[in-house]
Amino acid sequence: MREKIQSILKRGWLLFSIVNSIFFAFQIAGFSLFKNPSLEWKPGFCLIIFSASIIPGIGSGILISWLLSKRKDIEEEAVFAKYEDGWLVEGYRSLGTPVKKRIPSSFLAWIIIFVSYIPGLLAYYPGICSYDAYIQLEQCISGEWNGHHPILHTLLLNLFWQFGKYGIGDVNIGIFMFVLLQMLCLSGGFAYCIHIMKKLRCSLGWCVGCLLFAVLFPYNMFISLSVTKAGLFTAAFLPMTVLALYFFTKKRESMMPEREDIAYVLLLIPAVAFRNNAKYAIIVYMAVVLVTAIVLLIKKNYRFVLYFRVFVSTLTGLVIALVLIAAVNKLMDVTQGDRREMLSIPIQQLARTAYDHNAELEPRDMEVIDSFILNEAWRSYDPLISDPVKRHVNTWYALHYPKKTLGTYLRLLWRYPDEYINAFLAQNAGYLYIFDRSCLDVYGSDNDGRGFVQTAWAGAMTEYGVSKHPVIPFFFEALEKINYENLIQKIPVLGHLFLPGYVLWFFVFITVVFWYRKKYHLIPVSVMVLAFIGTLLLGPTVQMRYIYPVWVMLPFFLAVVYGRKGNNQSHG
Repeated sequence: MREKIQSILKRGWLLFSIVNSIFFAFQIAGFSLFKNPSLEWKPGFCLIIFSASIIPGIGSGILISWLLSKRKDIEEEAVFAKYEDGWLVEGYRSLGTPVKKRIPSSFLAWIIIFVSYIPGLLAYYPGICSYDAYIQLEQCISGEWNGHHPILHTLLLNLFWQFGKYGIGDVNIGIFMFVLLQMLCLSGGFAYCIHIMKKLRCSLGWCVGCLLFAVLFPYNMFISLSVTKAGLFTAAFLPMTVLALYFFTKKRESMMPEREDIAYVLLLIPAVAFRNNAKYAIIVYMAVVLVTAIVLLIKKNYRFVLYFRVFVSTLTGLVIALVLIAAVNKLMDVTQGDRREMLSIPIQQLARTAYDHNAELEPRDMEVIDSFILNEAWRSYDPLISDPVKRHVNTWYALHYPKKTLGTYLRLLWRYPDEYINAFLAQNAGYLYIFDRSCLDVYGSDNDGRGFVQTAWAGAMTEYGVSKHPVIPFFFEALEKINYENLIQKIPVLGHLFLPGYVLWFFVFITVVFWYRKKYHLIPVSVMVLAFIGTLLLGPTVQMRYIYPVWVMLPFFLAVVYGRKGNNQSHG
């Protein structure tokens, strides 16, 4: 027993304790901010949070490392028992048995997933044209292109709109066909991930579990029906990430490309093209992969070939995507999109400071704020969403007077750190605080489809010839009621699975588990996901459609860690 305790203390508990303490600190801060929206981050309060988080953090860290160690011992004992029983000698033949003979085909999974989304399509025919759809259609009609939304996605939408309007004479049919394409792509993305799980020798239970997740997780259907970019982006980004898990799990010692490498590049291109912030996460991922490849090369570890191969494939896809976007921008004379989205958090921090302290701010600071945030829009500050202030931001001022803008920002940070911290925590509560429910009603709680699942029909869509015609009215009304009343999230215990607060912490924790289980080779992939979530922490608000592309990765990460049969050795 003493040796077991020493073994636990030697490995795992410290990192788990650190991560868990940080987790508890954010939960305590989130709860405190919910009770008091104007927290004062004085040393005493910080000490309370530190003390209240460090004890459960260390306790849970030791417990988790012990449980994982116990599980590892059970796995090793099971393997040893098979050795003793002569299973290994007799079992070589079974190890080579293709998994696909025991698991239904991925094509069947594709059909099942696609068909499961059809009732939703009939309820919301021709699709869900909410939030940004009308902005993109405005560009299609006017021919004045803007890069604020991914231009290739806007042009694809334009293709179907034009086909519906001029080819068929019914814009609704054009939108309907676009949604059908998206349903095929998203369901196909899930099916391809299940195909990769089979190639990784994941068990039948995990493959079926991933299939059920693709069918039953309600956000899948809604995203597949929405004509905005989240659906097609996820259809590419999800299987691209699962392929990365596949690459780093399999032993590959050659630079010769295979079918999976080609699929990876082809998926990476739309992943970059259909989401402006995806390239930042992929660049971070590439940097980690390249550094690892260099370190392994210096150590003369043959595994450097795998990392370099993944780096080359990723670089190829990224370059093709960026060149394609640049060429389209040039050809279509696309106007550069406003970069205010990237400034959402600083905008909120300045707006909150001006909102609470405008009477006491120095004239030079108020001058900068009023030049940067026009029409005193800081008076419209909303802690949950930057849009009321952001839409009045003059980014030209910040670009042309960076020294003055940065000087004011840093000066106010020094004077009002509480406002800056609270502005960040309030806007990102849905990502950081697992019990946060404010993210469900960012746009209001009335029966208008503007809840966590946004189904509100943009008013301008009718002017563009697009109108909703539910084929199954009672199902449409039932889904709307479920959404605007957040009924799924009100289910005891289970409802928390449909709140986004745990997603970030899942990937932080799974990264530590990769390290603990010596699956170092999988860490670059989880780092990419964390980098993507990091871009969301700088975004305008917490919404399902933002976190959804990584939310759906959870079962596949778990399947790779815990669902594989046969050789499960580390390749770190």
